[in-house]
Amino acid sequence: MVSTSDTVYIFDLDDTLVKTDARIKVFCSRSKKLLHSLTPADYNYYIRKENHVLNFEDFDDLNILLCGTLIKENVQRLREASQNHMVGIVTARAHLGSVVHFIQDINLPVNQDLIYVVNDPMEGFSGSVSEKKKQAFQRMLESGHTQFVYYDDNLENLEKVKELEKEIPGVEIEIHQVYA
Repeated sequence: MVSTSDTVYIFDLDDTLVKTDARIKVFCSRSKKLLHSLTPADYNYYIRKENHVLNFEDFDDLNILLCGTLIKENVQRLREASQNHMVGIVTARAHLGSVVHFIQDINLPVNQDLIYVVNDPMEGFSGSVSEKKKQAFQRMLESGHTQFVYYDDNLENLEKVKELEKEIPGVEIEIHQVYA
């Protein structure tokens, strides 16, 4: 894909732009015992069992997000892209306010209309995280955007969004898997 000024650059947040101490806690539904404390990278490969209850409350904690370590290479990519392109965030987080606060706190040049927190029930997304991220891209397509460069640490997310090229004529999505 040839990048033009119409190309929108989209970045995931956790383990793409910032590495935090936020964990997904896995509890036994019967005993309430903590079974696992997963990093976002661990969660990418976690297979949920019927008796597991997941707790994502660390991802609602603004302080954990603000104390995270920026992934400088990807933050630099975002800053460079913003010089000639619109830039957005598509994250599995559930609270827009904390994401916007973080972006403003570190002065990231992100278009506010291109921030999607796919686990916010008010957004109306459904399915797995990768399916929700695909739905966020579908909303951007409805707004008239058709060319994207997408950075995410999760290959499943990238591949699911890339499906849109086959489903909708004229859509171009260049994907990049990044490592924290």
